[in-house]
Amino acid sequence: MMSFAVFDILYAMADTIVKPLMFLHGDSFIVFSSGVLHGRTTIGSEACCAICALFCASVAFLGLHFIYRYIVVCQSYKLYLFTWPYSTIWIAFVAFFTAYWGLVCYFLLCPDRSFREYIRGSFAAAFEDDTLNVGFIGALYYTVQNSTTVVNWGYCAGIANLLLIQFTTFSIIIYCGPHIYFNLTKVTLSARTRNLQIQLFRALVAQTLLPLFLCYIPCTMIFLVPLSGLQLGLQVLL
Repeated sequence: MMSFAVFDILYAMADTIVKPLMFLHGDSFIVFSSGVLHGRTTIGSEACCAICALFCASVAFLGLHFIYRYIVVCQSYKLYLFTWPYSTIWIAFVAFFTAYWGLVCYFLLCPDRSFREYIRGSFAAAFEDDTLNVGFIGALYYTVQNSTTVVNWGYCAGIANLLLIQFTTFSIIIYCGPHIYFNLTKVTLSARTRNLQIQLFRALVAQTLLPLFLCYIPCTMIFLVPLSGLQLGLQVLL
């Protein structure tokens, strides 16, 4: 819990500096900085990669919470895995997902000139700014050239990797959650211990559902909506 609290503080500080916004246009979406790094193309893009990596870290931390609660309730004999030096496993767990997401954003979702030109007009109309002078990351799924639809496989691969990571972490939550609940109803515990474990589980569920519906699902929908080609022109605070 302490690690999660410290992470939330750092995440909030980074979010305050970067102030990420998401913008949808046609077959694309972008994440850009509306904070102090707004007018810096290179460092602005890198900052967006970093904030997206922290976004993934928050999901990884939630998954880790469920793993810990699962071991406490269902396999308490494995609690040694959360003591030193075995706890480095979980540090590596969070670090892997964070680094993977960040590197995917950096190498596969940083825009080229054609992407900047594609979104330039709508971005200027919405923000009175030029995408050539703004650091952002995003995906342009496909373009039409001479009446031929051309799929941008690099951007598609990037989003596919991000969705895979999200699916993996949420699979952990979906697996551990029901097992924790049903084991709490079966195992022999004192009334006080059972009530404590139930309260902790409820707190964990609430801690998961709020960002799930307010952040994770909306962001996933933003990944997918441009595939429909709808001209939404949405602006979303990340």
